[in-house]
Amino acid sequence: MNKLLKLLKLLIFGYTSFFINASAFASISKTIVCDDCDTSASYKIAAQYGAAGVPDASVHVLNTKGEILRRFSVIKYRSRITGDFGPYVVSEIAVETEKEILFRDLVRHKKEINDFFDYSVDIPSSVAESAYDLPGAGYLASDVANYYLENQTLRMAIGNYTATALAIAGKVINLNLVIELNFSDGTIGFFKITGLDSSGTILLEFKSGLDADSNTINAHPIALSGSYRFTVGGLAALNHFNRALERMGISVVRDGGSGSGGGVFELRCDSKHTICRLVKVG
Repeated sequence: MNKLLKLLKLLIFGYTSFFINASAFASISKTIVCDDCDTSASYKIAAQYGAAGVPDASVHVLNTKGEILRRFSVIKYRSRITGDFGPYVVSEIAVETEKEILFRDLVRHKKEINDFFDYSVDIPSSVAESAYDLPGAGYLASDVANYYLENQTLRMAIGNYTATALAIAGKVINLNLVIELNFSDGTIGFFKITGLDSSGTILLEFKSGLDADSNTINAHPIALSGSYRFTVGGLAALNHFNRALERMGISVVRDGGSGSGGGVFELRCDSKHTICRLVKVG
């Protein structure tokens, strides 16, 4: 019996010693943002990616969109025989209390920024008259950002968000908020806010827009060919539309009858979107 027990102990020792736990290396804490994570498997994949080849890591996966914070132990084991590392073993572990508190603060500050733009959506004409003015004129997006930067409530909320992100992740976590702003001519601009740069300026990017006739205002000269209606906006909107195209480097040729405004038009562009013909069809 004693010989059997000794043999059993040797077998167990041999099996457990076949691999070296990567915890022999210093464990490293890492953070990754995964706003698209929606299953346990996707969180584990994100954690493994966040480990970035480190053999022993504690990885926090932040989902700011879903307001979820999860923590994983991501470890590689090394063979005592070959010295090679095996695949990662990913296990969920408890989130530290202080990290959980910081994450709740991060979510709250993001909501404060979002709530601000639910009420402050009108752009004065002195800053920009139309969403049509923004394509090909990046300085106007900066002017819109500077207009909001003067608001101390917003500046403080974004500053708090940035500071909390640095505390929880050691880096700035992009806001990735899409906001809708109204212009005095009835156009709407959709902007993406990512946060603040190193000088404290709001990072605001014009993504697209809509005019009073529900025509899409493109930020870039892509997929422009198609039908456009200028019944509500009339000649003023049509001229805004033409100037936006010209600022993006597109030559617009108006066919006869297309200069009166109103009605439905077709924009027919070449494959390189360098020359477009505007034809009135209705």
